[in-house]
Amino acid sequence: MKTLRRMTVLLLAWILLTLSLVPISWTPWADDVRAMVQKARAAKAARMQPPQEVPGDAKPQPKKRKAPKPADFSWKAWAEIRVFLLYTFIPCFLTILLLQKPWRKRKRALLLLFPLFLGNIPVDGAESVRVQTIQGVPQIVVDGKPVRSRMFWGGMGTAPLLCQKEYQEYTWTFQPLLDAEGSGTLHFRFGTQPGKIYIDNIAIQELETGKWVVGPYSFEKESDFSASWGAWNREYKKIPIASVAVEPAYGVEGSSALAIEIFPQKEILPTDFHLHHHKNLTFRKDKTYRISFWMRGDSPRDVRVQVYRAGTPYMPLMGTSASKGVLESQIHLAQEADVSFISFPLPSVWKDADGNQDWKMVDTYVEKILKENPHALLIPRISMNAPDWWKERNPEELMVWKGISSQSEGGRTSQASVASWKYREAAVETLAATIRHLEEKFGHSIAGYHPGGQNTSEWFTYGSWMKGRAWYGKADERAWRAWLKTTYPNDSALQNAWGNSEVTLDTATVPSLELWEEAARIPLLNPETEKKFRPIVDCHVFIQKQMADTILALGKTIRKETAGKKLSVFFYGYSFELATIPHGPGYSAHYALRQVLDSPDVDILCSPMSYSDRRPGGSGACMVPAESVALAGKMYLEEDDTRTHRVMGGHFPGWDSGAATPEGTCELLLRNTGQCALRNFGTWWMDLGSSGWFNDERLWQVMRDLKAVDEYFLQNPTPYMPEVGIFVDETAALRFAHGRFTQNMLGRIREPLGRAGTSYGQYLLDDLLEGRLTPPKLCVIPLAACFSDAQKEAIRRAAGKSVILWVTQEGLRLEELLQAVEEAGVHRFTDRPCNVWANGPYILLHGAEDGILTVTGKNPRGKLRNAITGEKISDSSQAEIHLPLGKTILLENLP
Repeated sequence: MKTLRRMTVLLLAWILLTLSLVPISWTPWADDVRAMVQKARAAKAARMQPPQEVPGDAKPQPKKRKAPKPADFSWKAWAEIRVFLLYTFIPCFLTILLLQKPWRKRKRALLLLFPLFLGNIPVDGAESVRVQTIQGVPQIVVDGKPVRSRMFWGGMGTAPLLCQKEYQEYTWTFQPLLDAEGSGTLHFRFGTQPGKIYIDNIAIQELETGKWVVGPYSFEKESDFSASWGAWNREYKKIPIASVAVEPAYGVEGSSALAIEIFPQKEILPTDFHLHHHKNLTFRKDKTYRISFWMRGDSPRDVRVQVYRAGTPYMPLMGTSASKGVLESQIHLAQEADVSFISFPLPSVWKDADGNQDWKMVDTYVEKILKENPHALLIPRISMNAPDWWKERNPEELMVWKGISSQSEGGRTSQASVASWKYREAAVETLAATIRHLEEKFGHSIAGYHPGGQNTSEWFTYGSWMKGRAWYGKADERAWRAWLKTTYPNDSALQNAWGNSEVTLDTATVPSLELWEEAARIPLLNPETEKKFRPIVDCHVFIQKQMADTILALGKTIRKETAGKKLSVFFYGYSFELATIPHGPGYSAHYALRQVLDSPDVDILCSPMSYSDRRPGGSGACMVPAESVALAGKMYLEEDDTRTHRVMGGHFPGWDSGAATPEGTCELLLRNTGQCALRNFGTWWMDLGSSGWFNDERLWQVMRDLKAVDEYFLQNPTPYMPEVGIFVDETAALRFAHGRFTQNMLGRIREPLGRAGTSYGQYLLDDLLEGRLTPPKLCVIPLAACFSDAQKEAIRRAAGKSVILWVTQEGLRLEELLQAVEEAGVHRFTDRPCNVWANGPYILLHGAEDGILTVTGKNPRGKLRNAITGEKISDSSQAEIHLPLGKTILLENLP
């Protein structure tokens, strides 16, 4: 009996010891504890905010700083102490007592056991963040634990000021984020909305000394402006954009003022008009400055004001603005909504012309974010576009265009070519140095790296929508000939393929502009019968490979420098979206997706949501064959840069597709993020203008509402397997030299697919041909004219009993699609046109038109309820729902 008692005691001691060694992050109540601690910290941070001055108040009244409540601090402390005691000292103490050792040995055991229990103390950050496929679903895994793939993307900027019809004084204080020794400048940006704006009495004063850094400028004479100020982008394509002049009697109290007039334009401008002070101001980060000015306009409009340190790039110095520091505020709102992944644009990481590396700007940026949320996991976006000094020293490595009057036409400047081996080597070296620095200093807070380059950092050919064609640089020619030598075994093979007896592997040039223009008039290039167009198709293949090779070289660098422990993130694969560019899909360099998917050095591929169908009532379509990304074990992440109600007009993509009210914005965000949840996408909400697009607590309620859905799919990984699939062939897309032939066949077919009342998926055709998925009931095959009879037969065999809908140059009509849906026996969730996504028990609906829908779930014995509110919709799987245009509802089809 005594032996049994001792064995029982030892067994109990062993169990307690084992439990005590389990990390807190693995326990089911860890999230609750973290939430308590974060809530207490957030309450403290809110109380300790410095007083903010409100724009428009001539004499702003600072809010009184409230003393912290002892109860809050003790609650926070007790939460942390309770965790420590519960999981460390108590099991340790009980274990030692139950072992019934003499005190001297108990003491020694305590000393030996104590270090083992230290692992239970909560530690911020992560050792490893990767994408792992779990039950067929790619998920972000932090230190072995799957987590929500929801993020916020923001940059340092200022919230827009509302300029109104009556004069108003705008004033606030700020502390510069960085020093600017004689290189500071003050900018006013007015957007593209036509109208007149008057500004008077501009001044910036250093409060500690009373010294005037700017002005005061009362603009009583023209020299007040011309001696110290300039204006940028007064015209575009020789058409006036704006004018600026000193006008008497229009200032405060009848004085003179600076008058800015923005002219109406027939097309969307690539940038807006702005005023700038000469780059000769000095700011110090240990000083406080007050900025003030008076402003009015003939109609309400947004005006953005920022102080910069001039350089490459310009660095914003105001971390706070007239309303609040929008980056800090949005990070805080994201944290409250359980979103701790933060992505942001990193300041320039390239060495300067003298070979020096200055990390001060980078460190300041990262420290600012971590100060707001110490628990954040960061994914910095790093620009790989070469700086000016590198381009000046390496002119043969730059892009060269033909067919334009100057290299800078349309606001375009030269860029390093991705075909340049020298550029690629410099980019890899720069990225490696950046990763080493960030890992050494902030490693536990870094989740991954997002290198960006070329057009808008999205790795498609710079200037794709502009006039002229690129790929005519010296570096392009060298790489082109090297690629040809890997494609054709000898000159004879090249000559036969091109139908040109004079060309050789050592003399071949990139196709002439005249040949491109001839090819652009032909609906479909057939290099087998018209050999003169073989160089065009070959060049398309070459362009895709150069871009993909550059991306993969950077991906390999991330793997190496992080020992394979951090995320590798890239924009790429816009197979549907870039089918519409004028020069044709191949010019974009985004059609080597399979090469990128086959690489082990990429975790996440991302893109913005489509700009073509994101308006209220639209489907919020995807640019990428996202389901093929998942089949390859990668995560697709959608950048949601929805223009929210907090933005008035603009010149950015999708500016006319947002919502005018908070309620309308929430409907769009529920549509977008709900779709991401059901299709197993990651997403970040992007403050595109770095001016507070998501700086509204009401918007973040959407993210909180969808947490239960995210948690369901984390615990029950469910591959997205819709009954309709669209399959794009990358090789076929490269046989078109103009986007007008592919926009209907490929770019625009997502709209009718979204309205069909059923879910659809987006794939690469080779996934179907090689049997990597079960064919959906309806297979939609665009670019049908590209396939030979033998290829079509291979597609039919791969599709099996599925119905195939071939899409020709006329595109896809909704009526035609609905007939195919019925023929294939595809389940329609709604009897009328509606944007639908469904997976697991969830059905997401977004109204494409105002009316009453008959909604039918797939579970015939199930019930329908509102997944957000819990409200019962129907006791059966069918219900009639009034769904207005632009309204979103998430249903749950319960068993």
